[in-house]
Amino acid sequence: MQTLAELRLGSEPDAVPRARRFAVAALEAQPDPLVDDAALVVTELLTNAVLHGAPPVTLRVRQLDHGVRVEVEDSGRNMPVTVRHSTEAMTGRGLPLVAALSASWGVEANRRGGKAVWAELTPESAETMPADNLPDVDLDALLAAWPTDDDSDRETHYTVRLGAVPTDLLLAAKAHIDNVVREFTLARSDSKSTDPEIRRHFTELVETVTRGFADARAAIKRQAVEAAARGDVQTELVLTLPLSAAGAGEQYLAALDEADGYARAARLLTLASPPAHRVFRQWYVQSLVNQLRAQARGEEPSAGQTFPQRLADEVEELAVLRDAWDRLQLLQKVTADLTNARTVDEIAYVVVESARDHLGAISARVYLLDGDVLESLAAYGVDADVARRYPTVPVAADLPGAVAVRTGRPLLLRNIAQIVEQFPALADLYADSPERTLHVAPLIVGDHTLGVLSLAFPGGGQLGEDSQADFVASLADALAQALERATALATAHAANERLAFLAEASVALSGSLDYRETLSSVARLIVPRLADWCVIQVLDGDDLTNVALAHHDPEKVQWAEQMSDRYPTDMEATTGAPNVIRTGRSELYAEIPDELLVAAAVDDEHLELIRGLGMSSGLVVPLTGRTRTFGAITLIYAESGRRYADGDIGFVEDVARRAAFAVETAEAFREQSRRSADGENGG
Repeated sequence: MQTLAELRLGSEPDAVPRARRFAVAALEAQPDPLVDDAALVVTELLTNAVLHGAPPVTLRVRQLDHGVRVEVEDSGRNMPVTVRHSTEAMTGRGLPLVAALSASWGVEANRRGGKAVWAELTPESAETMPADNLPDVDLDALLAAWPTDDDSDRETHYTVRLGAVPTDLLLAAKAHIDNVVREFTLARSDSKSTDPEIRRHFTELVETVTRGFADARAAIKRQAVEAAARGDVQTELVLTLPLSAAGAGEQYLAALDEADGYARAARLLTLASPPAHRVFRQWYVQSLVNQLRAQARGEEPSAGQTFPQRLADEVEELAVLRDAWDRLQLLQKVTADLTNARTVDEIAYVVVESARDHLGAISARVYLLDGDVLESLAAYGVDADVARRYPTVPVAADLPGAVAVRTGRPLLLRNIAQIVEQFPALADLYADSPERTLHVAPLIVGDHTLGVLSLAFPGGGQLGEDSQADFVASLADALAQALERATALATAHAANERLAFLAEASVALSGSLDYRETLSSVARLIVPRLADWCVIQVLDGDDLTNVALAHHDPEKVQWAEQMSDRYPTDMEATTGAPNVIRTGRSELYAEIPDELLVAAAVDDEHLELIRGLGMSSGLVVPLTGRTRTFGAITLIYAESGRRYADGDIGFVEDVARRAAFAVETAEAFREQSRRSADGENGG
């Protein structure tokens, strides 16, 4: 057998095209079809040697009696493995192609500890040989033929048992990594479009992936291929490796993680490793490392975690992450809805409706802090007894919402027993209620507490209590920010409304010299902006006379005038207009309790009449001019359900003061006009 040509190569990026050109030149005297087939065989064998072998690589082209022999020799011991074809893999087609084109092919050990892969081609071989022309390689004989003086053979080897792994997963993971290696190899050979530093780094990654952990990868690949050939769904992985494979495995993992980083950044055509592949390699490499190091220390290796167990843990972890993602998406939706809500009421209802529709809460309630009281703003699913008993909650009360406000910290009550233990006053309310977990979170912006969010979830729900608490805290924060925004907008709107009201009032107050007409204009401006009812009274001798009465319903105005004639004002009353005129101080009734109506009623019929008004809140301010108090303005909220607060007193007093000055000015003008007329008549 005559050697026609021999080429020695290193690990240079252009090794494969150089070898192909070299072989074609050496076989120029052969028939063209044979030269073409030989060029393909050389390409595939050189590619395998570069990707999976170890330099130096030697190509020999020999003359046979009826054909040619191509040999590719390298210094590595990784055996070529024929895997089943996959349309998704960029590699794995080489050896089947060699088998299809060759009359025969095989693997031999060389004296330097490496191997030679050879193929013999004849003019008829491509047409006559089947594609599954696989060599019958005696691995034991091949291993025995290799010398035993290299470092790996001098190391103590240990048996690592990894257990059963799906065969399809092993083959798919192998194909994916081969794709990555192939692309890195192509990239490092591209001197025109790839940065030199990147090419150097790719070379290091290829070396780490293909060389350092080669024995373990080759053993797994071989066992997977053999299992697939037998039709085994699972492959029992058993490896015999030196301790140095542990460090090499860790470097291998790091290199593949870095390769995935390039893929995710779209710097590779190959996609990043699928999740199952990443889980598998992390599991098997870490298991291998643990077993090797334990045996090297003289310890019996533990069974460790099986791959199904590792997958179960991964599924559990992914489920937690999915829950977190779902909660984040939901929080974003609620936040968007809160952004679109304009008023405090709308914002509160967005939260309770979201609790009903999306959160799986069995109840939700938003309380807003008003002075020393929490007032229910919106509620869903609240037990009837709870809703009826606690429309308001004093901040000093021994109840969950009040405690959350006082401490500024959220409460988590895991079950009804814990609720009742900490808050005995609630025992009867929850006596027959289904089990629940109660979360109560204060609504805080900066150092300002706005209210409380209360959510109850079914006991034993899928979402863990800690996850619930984190979500409720985030939701409470979003709600507090939205309430703060709405309150600021409402305050600004109210300020603008008041400025506009004062402008209109100024025009009305200067429009007539008839004080009755002036005060009637003021009353009509006040309703409905500042009140549902407005009554303006002035002193007439020792009595109070109604000079203006306003309501949006004229029939009610007529009825009220009749009642005022029937039930005149008691000037000895200790509250209301008589007392305000005597003291010159305003009176605020944020709420009008029934006891106040009873005290003001003349008789039972009168009591029923004033109860029928449905008054919810009241404010009485004096009409005080430059020298005296001569009347009062009484404002009532009734059917609107609105309430007066401390912040309303100053504004309404300002309106009353302007009205009093206008009345005095009109009276002074009329008096001056009368005197002028008398003077003229006397003259």
